[in-house]
Amino acid sequence: MKTLNIRPDHKAIKDYFEEISKLGDLGHVKEGSVAPAFSSLLKKCAQQFNYTLVEQYSEKNGGHSNRYDGLLVDEFKLHHGIWEAKDTGDKLDVEIKKKFERGYPNKNIMFQEPKRIVIYQNGRQVFDEDVTKPEKLVEALKIFFEFEQPIIEDFHKAVEQFKAEIPRLAQGLQQIIDEEQAKNQKYKVAFASFAELCKKSINPNISEAALEEMLIQHLLTERLFRTVFNNPDFIKRNVIAAEIEKVIEALASRSFNRSEFTSKLDRFYRAIEEAARDIKDWSEMQGFMNTVYEKFFQGFAIKVADTHGIVYTPQPIVNFMVKSVEDILQREFGRSLSDEGVHILDPFVGTGNFIMNVMRSIRQTALTQKYENELHCNEVMLLPYYVACMNIEHEYWEKTGTYQPFEGICFVDTFQLAEPDGSYLFSMTEKNTERVEKQKKTPIFVIISNPPYNAGQVNENDNNKNRKYPVIDKRVAETYAKDSSATNKNALSDVYVKAIRWASDRINKNGEGIVAVVTNNSFIDQIAFDGMRKHLKDEFDLVYVLDLGGNVRKNPKLSGTTHNVFGIQVGVSINFFIKKSKDKPPHPSPLLEGEGAMKIVSVAKREGSANIENVSSGKPGDPTNPSPAGGRCREATDEGVLGNLPRIFYSRVDEYWRKEQKYEFIDSRVNESKIDWEEIVPDKNNTWLTEGLSDDFEGFISLGTKEGKEENGKANKVIFKMFSNGVKTNRDVWAYNFQREVLARNIKNTIDTYNEHVFRWSRLNPKPLKNNKPDMDGFVTIDDKKISWSRDLKLDLAREKLVDFSEIELRVSIYRPYIKSSLYFNRILNEEVYVFPKIFPTPETESENKVICVKGIGMDRPFFALMADCIPDVQLTPNGQTFPFYTYNEDGTGRKENITDWALEEFRKHYSSFAGPSGSAGSPAPSPSKQTDNYSNPSPSRQAENHLDPSLPSEQVGNHSDPSPSGRRKKDEGVLKTFKTIQKPPHPDPLLEGEGQKYKNPPTEGEGQKCENPLTEGEGPRQITKWDIFYYVYGLLHHPGYRKEYEANLRRELPRIPFAPDFWAFSDAGRKLADLHVNYESQTEYPLEMVEVPGVALDWRVEKMKLSKDKTQIVYNDFLTLAGIPPEVFEYRLGNRSALDWIIDQYRVTTDERSGITNDPNKDDEPEYIVRLIKKIVTVSIETVKIVKSLEPLPFK
Repeated sequence: MKTLNIRPDHKAIKDYFEEISKLGDLGHVKEGSVAPAFSSLLKKCAQQFNYTLVEQYSEKNGGHSNRYDGLLVDEFKLHHGIWEAKDTGDKLDVEIKKKFERGYPNKNIMFQEPKRIVIYQNGRQVFDEDVTKPEKLVEALKIFFEFEQPIIEDFHKAVEQFKAEIPRLAQGLQQIIDEEQAKNQKYKVAFASFAELCKKSINPNISEAALEEMLIQHLLTERLFRTVFNNPDFIKRNVIAAEIEKVIEALASRSFNRSEFTSKLDRFYRAIEEAARDIKDWSEMQGFMNTVYEKFFQGFAIKVADTHGIVYTPQPIVNFMVKSVEDILQREFGRSLSDEGVHILDPFVGTGNFIMNVMRSIRQTALTQKYENELHCNEVMLLPYYVACMNIEHEYWEKTGTYQPFEGICFVDTFQLAEPDGSYLFSMTEKNTERVEKQKKTPIFVIISNPPYNAGQVNENDNNKNRKYPVIDKRVAETYAKDSSATNKNALSDVYVKAIRWASDRINKNGEGIVAVVTNNSFIDQIAFDGMRKHLKDEFDLVYVLDLGGNVRKNPKLSGTTHNVFGIQVGVSINFFIKKSKDKPPHPSPLLEGEGAMKIVSVAKREGSANIENVSSGKPGDPTNPSPAGGRCREATDEGVLGNLPRIFYSRVDEYWRKEQKYEFIDSRVNESKIDWEEIVPDKNNTWLTEGLSDDFEGFISLGTKEGKEENGKANKVIFKMFSNGVKTNRDVWAYNFQREVLARNIKNTIDTYNEHVFRWSRLNPKPLKNNKPDMDGFVTIDDKKISWSRDLKLDLAREKLVDFSEIELRVSIYRPYIKSSLYFNRILNEEVYVFPKIFPTPETESENKVICVKGIGMDRPFFALMADCIPDVQLTPNGQTFPFYTYNEDGTGRKENITDWALEEFRKHYSSFAGPSGSAGSPAPSPSKQTDNYSNPSPSRQAENHLDPSLPSEQVGNHSDPSPSGRRKKDEGVLKTFKTIQKPPHPDPLLEGEGQKYKNPPTEGEGQKCENPLTEGEGPRQITKWDIFYYVYGLLHHPGYRKEYEANLRRELPRIPFAPDFWAFSDAGRKLADLHVNYESQTEYPLEMVEVPGVALDWRVEKMKLSKDKTQIVYNDFLTLAGIPPEVFEYRLGNRSALDWIIDQYRVTTDERSGITNDPNKDDEPEYIVRLIKKIVTVSIETVKIVKSLEPLPFK
């Protein structure tokens, strides 16, 4: 039994008494004044039990309704307690008697006034005390909250047991089905007929296992439809249930006893039926059964739940959407949901909530006509289809007193309706086929739904992919994908994207109408959806997006169960897309003047600015006044209102509101006309939310573009001609390992299994398949201990490509920041190698080539860059893009510089006006009078260079001599005009000499450009080379000001590089950072304190390290702790982690559950390696922070 964790000295109790005291001092003692304080206390207590306090709740009781001040409900909508508030002037005993005479439940009810509480449980008074003392109040609260009715307690236990037992029972049924399939001819015929119908109506590729799963679902749950829904004739009345019953009867025709088998579930059924008996309100029954079915699917059909994204829509969202559609119909079209000719479709009906809510909004006099002719819905999953039929038919019965089967529902896959005529025919039954045909020909005016959210399976070995739909997939490809500038467009495979595409086409076909959907909110701002945003703007006249937030993956501070309105991990938005007929006179605009006009937040359009003004008067945390936030806005003037269509309106609720606050906000607004909308004007890149974007970013030179990958890099004005994602294996457990020998053994196992499949496939299919993509899911053997399948590996199998193991393909890779691992580098066994066979084609190229890796487009994690000298994984930097200095032929010959001649010319041209024989490029040359002082003893081979920070120690800027004290820093309008000049001795490349030296800077070549090295004395100014530009880019990408100012831009596109006033300061800093980051294993070990545990034997082996809470120590193992970690180590961040955090996270022994593969970072031949690495990473971090801080004062543009 749960207990309430509360004490008299808790803050919630103290706050309550303080509030009551204040109200008493002001003379506010009436119920309406004091009840909110106690309500707040109850809500805080309810959170511990995952209850919701529903205030002013009405419940039907015979011929009248009872209204409770508060009702505690759980996720199943079951009632746990009633609260009745009274003021001190009421005679409490008299009031209690009146309530019970009126039929108030006495199972668990609290009557409360500020000085006294009375509690009844199961008809007996259990508490009646003065609660002016905190101790007594706490006692009352504990009695109230800790009470649980035996029926409800049994129900909760039953649901969890039901969830746990279902897989075992389903497995038993599966065995019976397999046996009958082999021995029962009648069943075989019935099942074959059923399978043929399903393939024609639901999915031509539907497997026998999926069909058998439908039979099992029906067998295990049909009793609940007869009892909970009080519909004993359900099987006869429902056209689909009747068809399935034919197969079940055939199944039971030989030896299977249906009643005997299902009797094993009696205790679960009884618990559910008993709990449901107390639910009098049908809408609550809907919520109850929705939750029961979610639990059912979690236990029985996890893959089904995953593929279809089963999440039912909270009632406040359904209410808001239906009322908003009614409001939009009236305002924009002069019509109503009740009007004849307004056909309404929910293409993903689930359990029927939207259709039922629409029925409640339709005039009584119009309901029969709408019910029989103009309400339509589809469902492809059996159990929700059953529930929807029950719910909709019961709703009609409640409204009219007449039972009438609902013929507007079709058991069909909505996306299948977009396929060529005839592919959806023979839809389960003749009656169902007629309904589908009728719906397809109907001019739909309103589409309202909660589309499935799932994008696909997590692991290819699960064979749980979403179905392909050639027509709708092609429509997404030729619209949303075609007009997207994103490199990775995988997100456009989300089912909700297909749903919006399908709904848009359906409304466009009709010429006018409304699409109202609650979906994943990723389309609002993610880069992959730029083409989708373009088409929504082009295809509709008005777009409204209410962003409810809740993206836990984007903001780890959020909780899905607490902050997300669906309790899921992805963000959610309510969207209305409105298309108006071009053939009809325009209706009044959404900004009609006068009463009922929509409120548009007016923000002046600022030329060239993308910043947002906070124009809301709402208070933080107040669900009745959210602060709108969006992108660039334009004034909501009368001229703008009546013209300039299409128009897009956006509003966002507070990110940190709990879901209950979001429900409260939606309820308080009733419909979209009461939302404070902000009009947003997309930029040329189809960005809707331009908040934080800096316009000057576009004026800088791009690191690389898709166009720049073409032969003529110069014409495309980019720095790097070629760039690439990091390697993506899609089987990291198999293709990576710290231990080279273990990797070789694992990959040989995979190769043997794969090649065996190729031989088998070849015998079955003599002619290799080159271009088409056969369905290999049914052919491959799923064995996680031998192989991990992926999409491309299956295609290579179909093309009969064999793999030969090669030692040469065992390569070194940088897997995560400062985490090197062995990689099996192979085109077939890596899902994508991209162009890395031309970047690091051989191990020898690792001694001369370097790459700059940056975060990919559209990733929300903080920007960072990291240089490497070996193959990077795609997630080294999130969805990383890699810019190499050299490219090669795939055999390692033909080395070419990857920085374009155009970029070199631009850099030299820009900085030529700043260069002179006495000063480096990047700053004005000192005046003649100062030259003698500054260069009295010039170095023989290096010209003086300019730096801005006169206090910078010489060791922070390279092997330089101490700066001369001459020169001053001046500011003019925030831009530094003159710089401190520092005399330098010869400056060798830090990657050429000294500790950690691995290779020499190779001579420059390629692209017809002769890049000179720094000039010797008397030869003129220092000449910029391509290596200098390479390091300049790396240095600038580390500038804190650059990262902060262009944070939003760097989420949406690859870096663009400005011309900083001091080129050499950034180039030299980048060169030094490169030495630290590339040669991290050769840096000096920081002197951490080695704390040994007395009595424990010497042990260098790591299992899993742990960082102390104060971040000063690492518990290395049972023997050793490393202490004295300087705090600045954690200032060097690579995404959301420090470099040291990456080491602690990755250097541990792990064993993959699916494959059983162990990845052990310990080195037998170098047992102290990890300890020494930690010390070196501390040095790298400290020195990196020093260099970055030296850059911070420098202007970067």
